[in-house]
Amino acid sequence: MLMKERPSVKKGSAKRLLVWAGVFALLSAFVYIDAMRNGPFFRLFYPYGSYRLLKAIGSFSGLFPFSLFEILCVILAVCALINLVLALRKKGGLLKFLAAALAIALGITFCFTFLWGVNHFGEDLYSRLDLPAADYTARDLYEAGAYCAMMANELIEQLPESDKGTAVLPDLKTLAASAAEGFAPLAAAHEKIFMPGVKPKPLLFSDAFSYMGFTGFYFCYTGEACASLNTYPSALPVTLAHELGHSICVASEDEANFIGFLACLENGRPEFAYSAWYMGYIWCENSLYKIDRAAAAKLSALCSPRFAADLYGTNEHYEQYDGKVQETAQSVNDAYLKAYQEELGVESYDAAVSYLVSWYLAGRPL
Repeated sequence: MLMKERPSVKKGSAKRLLVWAGVFALLSAFVYIDAMRNGPFFRLFYPYGSYRLLKAIGSFSGLFPFSLFEILCVILAVCALINLVLALRKKGGLLKFLAAALAIALGITFCFTFLWGVNHFGEDLYSRLDLPAADYTARDLYEAGAYCAMMANELIEQLPESDKGTAVLPDLKTLAASAAEGFAPLAAAHEKIFMPGVKPKPLLFSDAFSYMGFTGFYFCYTGEACASLNTYPSALPVTLAHELGHSICVASEDEANFIGFLACLENGRPEFAYSAWYMGYIWCENSLYKIDRAAAAKLSALCSPRFAADLYGTNEHYEQYDGKVQETAQSVNDAYLKAYQEELGVESYDAAVSYLVSWYLAGRPL
């Protein structure tokens, strides 16, 4: 009796997939190199075209109350697993599966590069805000940090107090509803600062992102700005504004942090203003500690008991998520940031202090 042969896969289909993979690779390279050289396509489309396209995509995603991108990732993973199992049962199926996986991966890479990634090569925030960059000293850093501490000391008294003395802020949903409002004065004052067209969402898989060391994420594929439910409460308003900053094509992490800081100050609500000064103080204290520990200790002494309790609570909160998973994820993030010319890698987040001190020395303009 003849055995039924397993269906084979035509080699041509795998070749076509590899051709598509090559097309996506070339398109990604073109967009990336053109942006690096400030070429014609980059000047034509970024940031205005990118912003409008992302805003349109985000408007559709905004119809869903959850993170659409995370759901799509789950669907993609399940489909990949099913297709892998089916591929292993067919003669030549694994080759086609690998070719398809490569084409999809490179297609996703092209979408990221085209939609948002190369905004990293755009005009810096100093220019967009008409803010002069300052060469500052350790003394300037200390004074900026002292000002942040003074403002945080005052504002924390306007917020409810937990049994540990830390600040109690509204939940993510409540904060997200008004997180974009602080961008309106910035957009009115500066032509190259836009209004976010989306409302932040909670990350469905907040625990996973927390263990990877992320408090928020901007998904350009769906135009969604998301934050982790595990974000420390006092940092949450700035985190939401940070991700909204990414949605208006402020790509680098230090600049997204600073535009988030400004948007929180302009929001008009004490919880947002407190979050801005809380975060500004942390940037200053961390930076000062690296160059003058005595000055950093002196700066720390300026914190009121409640503000100091909140800072201590921050460290205690995030310690539970430390580990190898976070180290690995942050290594990948570091490589990505450096690939897009953020030379400090993951340290770019704290580099917002340069913007903060320049802003402070310029007289704290809008």
